[in-house]
Amino acid sequence: MAACRRRRREAPMKARASVRAVAVPSATGADGCLPIIPDTVTPDGRCPAGWHVALPDECRRAGWTLLPRIRPLPRMTLQRRMEAATPAPQPHQPVFFLTSHRPYVPQRHMRSHTMTQALKDRIRIAFFDIDDTIYSKATGQLSPGIEKAFAGLQRRGVIPAIASGRARYVFPQPLEEVIGRLGLEYFVTINGQLNLRGSSVLSDYPFAPQDLARITSYFLEQGMPVVYSERQRMSIVSMTHDFEAALSPITRDYPLDQHHVEGDPVYQMIIGYDESQQPGIDASGILDNGRFKTVRWHEDAVDLLMTAGSKVRGIRDVIASLGLTLDNVMVFGDSLNDIEMLSEAGYAVAMANGHPHVKQYADYVAPAQAEDGVHRALLALDMIDPD
Repeated sequence: MAACRRRRREAPMKARASVRAVAVPSATGADGCLPIIPDTVTPDGRCPAGWHVALPDECRRAGWTLLPRIRPLPRMTLQRRMEAATPAPQPHQPVFFLTSHRPYVPQRHMRSHTMTQALKDRIRIAFFDIDDTIYSKATGQLSPGIEKAFAGLQRRGVIPAIASGRARYVFPQPLEEVIGRLGLEYFVTINGQLNLRGSSVLSDYPFAPQDLARITSYFLEQGMPVVYSERQRMSIVSMTHDFEAALSPITRDYPLDQHHVEGDPVYQMIIGYDESQQPGIDASGILDNGRFKTVRWHEDAVDLLMTAGSKVRGIRDVIASLGLTLDNVMVFGDSLNDIEMLSEAGYAVAMANGHPHVKQYADYVAPAQAEDGVHRALLALDMIDPD
C-alpha cells in the first residue's frame, strides 16, 4: 500500500504518479492505540471500518510525502510513538493519524486566513453551493444579489461556478436564468459524481452495477424509498408520502415521474429514512466497511454515494482542466456535504444559517442566505466592487 511519512518542508517534492490514495486511521481505538495499518488499499478506495482514504494532495498540503509499501509497525511501537507525539488539538477538531503517528489536523482547523491582497490575487475560480447558500429551498427564491455577485467576480477575472448535490437538470429555474444571462459553464453536480463544462462531461463516477443492485435490494427490503440520480433524470425506484415531501423543494421545477431504465448509469442514490435508523444501517454492513457513505440533508432523506466521492473531487477535476490548483479556489457552502470542499479550498466561506459543524471549517462566516449573505460577503472581502 501507499503510506505517508513526515518530511522536511524544505526538501524537494518527489511526486509519484502511481500513488492515487492512502489509507489512514481516522481515530485511535478504544484502548487509545492506533489500529494496525492494513496491507493494501484497493484501487476503488475500499478501506476497513474506522479508516478513511487520504488523497495525495491532502498529504502534501500537510507537509508529508508519499512512499510506497511501508511495512506496518508492531502495535507496541505504534503505541510508544503515539505517547511521544505532539499534543492533540481540541476535542471538537477531527484528528487524522498518518503513518508517522503524529496528529494531522485539516488546514481549515490549523489557521484562519485573512483575506489579503495576495490571497485575492490568487483566487481564480469560486464555487457556490445552491441550496440555502444562494437559493432558499423554503421560498424558491435566489438571494437578490447573486447575479450582481457573479457578474462582479467575472469583472475581476474570477470564474463563478456551481458545486451542488443537485443534478444539473434539477437546478432551480431562477438560477438557470442567471446562468443563461452570465454564461456560467462549470458545474460540479451530484456531490462531485458528475462534473460538467456546459453540457460536456469532464468526469463522472457512476455506481458499479453490482453495488447498485445490492444496495438497492437492501433498502427495498427494509421498506425504505429509493430514488436514483442519473445523467439525464431522477428516477423513482420506490416512493412514500414523507419522502416525496422531502424531495419536493429539490424537484420544484422538475416532474419526478420517471422510472429507472436498466443499464443507465446511476451516480447517487437518495434514500428515505430518519436519523434513528442510521445505527442499524451502519451495523448492517451494506455500506461495505466504509466504501460507501450517507450524507444527511433532510430529516427524512440522505444521499448515498461512494466515500471517495465529494464536491472537492469534482472541483479537482474542473480546476485540472483549467490548469489551476486548490489554492486558486474559493468556496461557499452551508451543509454537511460541503465540508470536504471547505476544508481543502484556498479560501472557504460558510453561511451563518449553515450547519454548526460546517462553520468550523471556514475562513469566514457570511451572513445568512436570506440576508443576501453571499453578495455581502464578497463585498466585505473586497472580491467584488461595490454597486
